[in-house]
Amino acid sequence: MKVFAYGIREDEKPALEEWKSQHPDVTVAYTQEILTLATVDLAKGFDAINVLQLTAYSEELLTALANIGIKSISLRNVGTDNVDFTAAKKLGFRVSNVPMYSPNAIAEHSMIQLSRLLRQTKPMDAKVAKHDLRWAPTIGREMRMQTVGIIGTGNIGRKAINILKGFGAKVVAYDKFPNPALQETGIYVDSLADLYAQADAIALYVPGIPENHHLINKKSITKMKDGVVIVNTARGNLLDTDDVIAGLDSGKGGCLSH
Repeated sequence: MKVFAYGIREDEKPALEEWKSQHPDVTVAYTQEILTLATVDLAKGFDAINVLQLTAYSEELLTALANIGIKSISLRNVGTDNVDFTAAKKLGFRVSNVPMYSPNAIAEHSMIQLSRLLRQTKPMDAKVAKHDLRWAPTIGREMRMQTVGIIGTGNIGRKAINILKGFGAKVVAYDKFPNPALQETGIYVDSLADLYAQADAIALYVPGIPENHHLINKKSITKMKDGVVIVNTARGNLLDTDDVIAGLDSGKGGCLSH
Protein backbone atom coordinates (compact mmCIF):
# COMPACT_ATOMS: atom_id res chain seq x y z
CA MET A 1 0.00 0.00 0.00
CA LYS A 2 1.25 3.46 -0.93
CA VAL A 3 -0.45 6.51 0.64
CA PHE A 4 0.05 10.17 -0.19
CA ALA A 5 -1.10 12.77 2.36
CA TYR A 6 -2.10 16.33 1.45
CA GLY A 7 -2.11 19.44 3.62
CA ILE A 8 0.19 18.13 6.34
CA ARG A 9 0.94 20.84 8.90
CA GLU A 10 4.19 21.11 10.83
CA ASP A 11 2.46 19.99 14.04
CA GLU A 12 1.17 16.86 12.29
CA LYS A 13 4.55 15.68 11.03
CA PRO A 14 5.83 14.05 14.26
CA ALA A 15 2.71 11.88 14.57
CA LEU A 16 2.86 10.97 10.88
CA GLU A 17 6.54 10.05 11.08
CA GLU A 18 5.83 7.90 14.15
CA TRP A 19 3.02 6.13 12.29
CA LYS A 20 5.36 5.51 9.35
CA SER A 21 7.94 3.91 11.63
CA GLN A 22 5.26 1.62 13.09
CA HIS A 23 4.01 0.55 9.63
CA PRO A 24 7.10 -0.15 7.52
CA ASP A 25 4.99 -2.14 5.05
CA VAL A 26 3.15 1.06 4.02
CA THR A 27 4.87 3.67 1.85
CA VAL A 28 3.88 7.18 2.97
CA ALA A 29 4.74 10.54 1.41
CA TYR A 30 3.21 13.92 2.04
CA THR A 31 3.05 17.60 1.19
CA GLN A 32 1.91 20.81 2.83
CA GLU A 33 -0.10 21.59 -0.30
CA ILE A 34 -3.84 20.91 -0.18
CA LEU A 35 -5.59 18.72 -2.74
CA THR A 36 -6.64 20.65 -5.85
CA LEU A 37 -6.61 19.98 -9.57
CA ALA A 38 -3.19 21.63 -9.63
CA THR A 39 -1.75 19.21 -7.05
CA VAL A 40 -3.42 15.94 -8.07
CA ASP A 41 -0.33 14.66 -9.87
CA LEU A 42 1.69 14.70 -6.63
CA ALA A 43 -0.15 11.47 -5.78
CA LYS A 44 0.76 9.73 -9.04
CA GLY A 45 2.04 6.24 -8.32
CA PHE A 46 0.16 5.94 -5.03
CA ASP A 47 -2.89 3.81 -4.18
CA ALA A 48 -4.64 6.10 -1.72
CA ILE A 49 -4.66 9.66 -0.46
CA ASN A 50 -5.19 11.22 2.95
CA VAL A 51 -6.80 14.66 3.01
CA LEU A 52 -8.50 17.33 5.10
CA GLN A 53 -11.93 18.82 4.38
CA LEU A 54 -10.62 22.09 2.96
CA THR A 55 -11.99 22.19 -0.60
CA ALA A 56 -14.79 20.61 -2.61
CA TYR A 57 -13.97 17.16 -3.96
CA SER A 58 -15.95 17.48 -7.18
CA GLU A 59 -16.49 14.97 -9.96
CA GLU A 60 -13.76 16.73 -11.95
CA LEU A 61 -11.26 16.37 -9.11
CA LEU A 62 -12.26 12.78 -8.36
CA THR A 63 -11.94 11.87 -12.05
CA ALA A 64 -8.43 13.32 -12.11
CA LEU A 65 -7.52 11.18 -9.08
CA ALA A 66 -9.01 8.07 -10.66
CA ASN A 67 -7.01 8.72 -13.83
CA ILE A 68 -3.73 8.47 -11.89
CA GLY A 69 -4.78 5.27 -10.14
CA ILE A 70 -6.04 6.46 -6.76
CA LYS A 71 -8.56 4.01 -5.31
CA SER A 72 -9.16 5.22 -1.76
CA ILE A 73 -9.67 8.60 -0.05
CA SER A 74 -9.25 8.92 3.71
CA LEU A 75 -10.43 12.15 5.31
CA ARG A 76 -8.73 12.96 8.60
CA ASN A 77 -11.81 14.84 9.79
CA VAL A 78 -15.43 14.03 10.56
CA GLY A 79 -17.30 15.98 7.88
CA THR A 80 -17.81 14.49 4.42
CA ASP A 81 -20.23 17.01 2.89
CA ASN A 82 -17.50 18.32 0.55
CA VAL A 83 -17.34 14.98 -1.27
CA ASP A 84 -19.41 14.34 -4.40
CA PHE A 85 -20.47 10.85 -3.35
CA THR A 86 -22.41 10.20 -6.54
CA ALA A 87 -19.23 10.68 -8.53
CA ALA A 88 -17.15 8.80 -5.95
CA LYS A 89 -19.45 5.78 -6.21
CA LYS A 90 -19.47 5.92 -10.00
CA LEU A 91 -15.68 6.02 -10.08
CA GLY A 92 -15.34 3.17 -7.58
CA PHE A 93 -13.70 5.09 -4.72
CA ARG A 94 -13.57 3.89 -1.14
CA VAL A 95 -14.07 6.90 1.15
CA SER A 96 -13.45 6.91 4.90
CA ASN A 97 -13.44 9.51 7.68
CA VAL A 98 -12.70 9.66 11.39
CA PRO A 99 -15.67 9.10 13.74
CA MET A 100 -14.71 12.02 16.00
CA TYR A 101 -11.85 14.17 17.16
CA SER A 102 -11.54 16.63 20.03
CA PRO A 103 -15.25 17.04 20.85
CA ASN A 104 -14.14 19.04 23.89
CA ALA A 105 -12.43 21.67 21.72
CA ILE A 106 -15.51 22.23 19.56
CA ALA A 107 -17.88 22.24 22.53
CA GLU A 108 -15.68 24.73 24.38
CA HIS A 109 -15.45 26.95 21.30
CA SER A 110 -19.23 26.97 20.87
CA MET A 111 -19.82 27.81 24.53
CA ILE A 112 -17.24 30.61 24.38
CA GLN A 113 -19.14 32.04 21.40
CA LEU A 114 -22.43 31.70 23.26
CA SER A 115 -21.00 33.47 26.29
CA ARG A 116 -19.61 36.28 24.13
CA LEU A 117 -23.02 36.80 22.54
CA LEU A 118 -24.90 36.75 25.81
CA ARG A 119 -22.43 39.15 27.43
CA GLN A 120 -22.35 41.37 24.29
CA THR A 121 -18.55 41.17 24.41
CA LYS A 122 -17.87 42.59 20.96
CA PRO A 123 -19.92 45.81 21.29
CA MET A 124 -18.72 46.21 24.89
CA ASP A 125 -15.08 45.90 23.79
CA ALA A 126 -15.72 48.56 21.14
CA LYS A 127 -17.15 50.89 23.79
CA VAL A 128 -14.24 50.35 26.17
CA ALA A 129 -11.78 51.03 23.35
CA LYS A 130 -13.42 54.46 23.06
CA HIS A 131 -13.18 54.94 26.85
CA ASP A 132 -16.95 54.60 27.18
CA LEU A 133 -17.45 52.61 30.38
CA ARG A 134 -21.22 52.95 30.61
CA TRP A 135 -22.85 49.57 31.09
CA ALA A 136 -26.15 50.24 29.31
CA PRO A 137 -27.37 49.41 26.77
CA THR A 138 -24.79 46.62 26.39
CA ILE A 139 -25.97 44.79 29.49
CA GLY A 140 -25.08 41.13 29.37
CA ARG A 141 -27.26 38.15 30.14
CA GLU A 142 -26.09 35.66 32.76
CA MET A 143 -25.76 32.08 31.57
CA ARG A 144 -27.34 30.76 34.78
CA MET A 145 -30.53 32.63 33.91
CA GLN A 146 -30.84 31.17 30.41
CA THR A 147 -32.58 28.13 29.03
CA VAL A 148 -30.24 26.73 26.38
CA GLY A 149 -31.56 24.38 23.72
CA ILE A 150 -29.12 21.77 22.43
CA ILE A 151 -29.98 20.28 19.04
CA GLY A 152 -27.98 17.08 18.65
CA THR A 153 -26.63 15.17 21.64
CA GLY A 154 -23.73 13.29 20.10
CA ASN A 155 -20.17 13.54 21.37
CA ILE A 156 -19.94 17.32 21.00
CA GLY A 157 -23.46 18.11 22.15
CA ARG A 158 -22.98 16.12 25.36
CA LYS A 159 -19.72 17.95 26.15
CA ALA A 160 -21.53 21.26 25.63
CA ILE A 161 -24.28 20.17 28.02
CA ASN A 162 -21.69 19.44 30.72
CA ILE A 163 -20.18 22.91 30.25
CA LEU A 164 -23.60 24.54 30.49
CA LYS A 165 -24.33 22.66 33.71
CA GLY A 166 -21.17 24.19 35.16
CA PHE A 167 -22.56 27.64 34.38
CA GLY A 168 -25.84 26.74 36.06
CA ALA A 169 -27.92 27.10 32.90
CA LYS A 170 -31.12 25.16 32.36
CA VAL A 171 -30.63 22.82 29.40
CA VAL A 172 -33.24 21.26 27.14
CA ALA A 173 -32.29 19.03 24.24
CA TYR A 174 -33.65 17.39 21.14
CA ASP A 175 -32.23 14.49 19.18
CA LYS A 176 -33.93 12.12 16.78
CA PHE A 177 -31.87 9.39 18.40
CA PRO A 178 -31.80 10.20 22.15
CA ASN A 179 -28.84 9.19 24.29
CA PRO A 180 -30.12 6.60 26.83
CA ALA A 181 -28.16 8.05 29.76
CA LEU A 182 -29.34 11.58 29.03
CA GLN A 183 -32.89 10.38 28.50
CA GLU A 184 -33.01 9.23 32.11
CA THR A 185 -32.29 12.81 33.26
CA GLY A 186 -35.43 14.16 31.57
CA ILE A 187 -33.44 16.66 29.49
CA TYR A 188 -35.15 15.87 26.19
CA VAL A 189 -38.20 17.68 24.83
CA ASP A 190 -40.63 15.96 22.49
CA SER A 191 -40.02 18.10 19.42
CA LEU A 192 -37.97 20.89 17.93
CA ALA A 193 -41.02 23.12 18.29
CA ASP A 194 -40.93 22.53 22.06
CA LEU A 195 -37.23 23.39 22.16
CA TYR A 196 -37.75 26.57 20.11
CA ALA A 197 -40.52 27.70 22.43
CA GLN A 198 -38.45 27.25 25.59
CA ALA A 199 -34.91 28.24 24.59
CA ASP A 200 -33.33 31.65 25.15
CA ALA A 201 -30.33 30.36 23.22
CA ILE A 202 -29.90 27.49 20.77
CA ALA A 203 -26.73 25.58 19.87
CA LEU A 204 -26.54 23.20 16.91
CA TYR A 205 -24.53 19.95 16.87
CA VAL A 206 -26.01 17.93 14.01
CA PRO A 207 -24.52 16.86 10.66
CA GLY A 208 -25.22 18.70 7.42
CA ILE A 209 -27.14 15.82 5.86
CA PRO A 210 -30.05 16.56 3.47
CA GLU A 211 -32.59 15.95 6.25
CA ASN A 212 -31.07 18.82 8.26
CA HIS A 213 -30.67 21.27 5.37
CA HIS A 214 -31.96 24.72 6.42
CA LEU A 215 -33.13 23.35 9.76
CA ILE A 216 -33.17 26.95 10.94
CA ASN A 217 -35.43 28.86 8.55
CA LYS A 218 -38.24 31.41 8.52
CA LYS A 219 -40.80 28.91 9.80
CA SER A 220 -38.64 27.65 12.67
CA ILE A 221 -37.52 31.18 13.63
CA THR A 222 -41.14 32.27 14.08
CA LYS A 223 -41.48 29.57 16.75
CA MET A 224 -38.53 30.91 18.76
CA LYS A 225 -38.45 33.43 21.58
CA ASP A 226 -37.81 37.06 20.76
CA GLY A 227 -34.12 37.86 21.15
CA VAL A 228 -33.03 34.24 20.78
CA VAL A 229 -29.28 33.64 20.45
CA ILE A 230 -28.17 31.00 17.92
CA VAL A 231 -24.76 29.32 17.83
CA ASN A 232 -23.87 27.06 14.91
CA THR A 233 -20.47 25.38 15.01
CA ALA A 234 -21.71 22.42 12.99
CA ARG A 235 -22.40 22.86 9.26
CA GLY A 236 -23.28 26.00 7.33
CA ASN A 237 -26.19 24.46 5.46
CA LEU A 238 -28.13 24.00 8.71
CA LEU A 239 -29.13 27.66 8.45
CA ASP A 240 -31.05 29.44 5.72
CA THR A 241 -28.80 32.49 5.81
CA ASP A 242 -31.31 34.86 4.23
CA ASP A 243 -34.03 33.84 6.69
CA VAL A 244 -31.68 34.20 9.66
CA ILE A 245 -30.55 37.66 8.53
CA ALA A 246 -34.19 38.67 8.12
CA GLY A 247 -34.87 37.41 11.64
CA LEU A 248 -31.96 39.42 13.03
CA ASP A 249 -33.05 42.54 11.16
CA SER A 250 -36.61 42.20 12.47
CA GLY A 251 -35.42 41.89 16.06
CA LYS A 252 -36.79 38.36 16.40
CA GLY A 253 -33.27 37.01 16.65
CA GLY A 254 -30.90 38.55 19.15
CA CYS A 255 -27.56 37.49 17.68
CA LEU A 256 -25.81 34.71 15.82
CA SER A 257 -22.43 32.96 15.85
CA HIS A 258 -22.05 30.95 12.66
